Amino acid sequence: MKYNASSKTQIGVGYEMDGHTYAFQEAYSPAANMQLALRRGDNRFRIQVEQQVYKLLWVAVQTGYKQNINFSYDLVQDGKDKPIYVAGAPNFTAKNKLSNQLYFNITLYVAAPK
Repeated sequence: MKYNASSKTQIGVGYEMDGHTYAFQEAYSPAANMQLALRRGDNRFRIQVEQQVYKLLWVAVQTGYKQNINFSYDLVQDGKDKPIYVAGAPNFTAKNKLSNQLYFNITLYVAAPK
């Protein structure tokens, strides 16, 4: 949701779900058609202020709270997830201790005139 405070200032409040998968083909076993996949996902609750600095140049300042949902990895073989086996630990799983955090972001961008 955005509010136009003036013709050169916008204030926004919002929510964003973000996630990515990074696949590493050569990291595990290219001969067996396996990939190591790193997956992460988070929710972001944010407040943003955008200000026109000069003609087409804008600056945005964003702050918010980032909630970590997922940060894991697994093997993918022929498009299907497979368990990871480590010698001596057949039920190996990676645990992370990522906590939720506050974040801050400054962006400088060019926008077309209205």
